[in-house]
Amino acid sequence: MRAGRILPLLAVAGLLVGCSESPTELESAQPQFAKTENVWVPIDVTFFRECMGETVRIVGWIKFLSTATDDGAGGFHLTFHRTWAATATGLESGDVYNLNF
Repeated sequence: MRAGRILPLLAVAGLLVGCSESPTELESAQPQFAKTENVWVPIDVTFFRECMGETVRIVGWIKFLSTATDDGAGGFHLTFHRTWAATATGLESGDVYNLNF
């Protein structure tokens, strides 16, 4: 029998043996640490947009949300999110754009 046929058989045998065992500690581990940070930062920025041919002012908030969790099994998980809630106004044209993303 060639090695290419033996390896899949060994993999299947390993899965069958692994399935007959009781759940391990990793499956029942509880988080040991969890932290959430939620920060709102005000923005008020004015800049020239060459493609629009005018100066634009953005006023609003940027929300930064981060979480950190120790999963109790040796892993550490981080998440980061950013959300904009602002209005941009063309100072010459008066055009208004809502930024929500």
